[in-house]
Amino acid sequence: MVVWLVPRVVGHDDGEERKAFESVVDAIMEAWANDPRMHVYHFSPYEPAAFKRLMGRYATRADQLDSLAPQERFVDLFAVVRQGVRAGVESYSIKRLETFYGFTREVPLRDASFHLQAIELALEAVSPPALAARCANVSATPRRLPLH
Repeated sequence: MVVWLVPRVVGHDDGEERKAFESVVDAIMEAWANDPRMHVYHFSPYEPAAFKRLMGRYATRADQLDSLAPQERFVDLFAVVRQGVRAGVESYSIKRLETFYGFTREVPLRDASFHLQAIELALEAVSPPALAARCANVSATPRRLPLH
């Protein structure tokens, strides 16, 4: 069985964002050290680009990320699904495919979107109390999703 781990780390300011980024990269590197077959599965090109952006922004974890790229440790499942699956959906976004892999949202998508907008506004207003109040409401992704 493969287990898909989705770390839930949030940074409300630059310092917390840096710590969150470093903890995710460290967790990936630890998983790779424990299992040389480890891969990071994601569902769009956004994640590797975000890692590179954060690496550059905080000038940290460059060696670790540089070691992952040539080993092809990042696997874009969107490309795999788009080329290998036929489904009666308008698009192959992960939200449109949820019914096919048995995902049940803890928070309805419309509610999560509302809270995400509130988080964006709180970030712009530099309002940490408003952020903390909303972040718990957005967590609609399970930490572990067994893949068969």
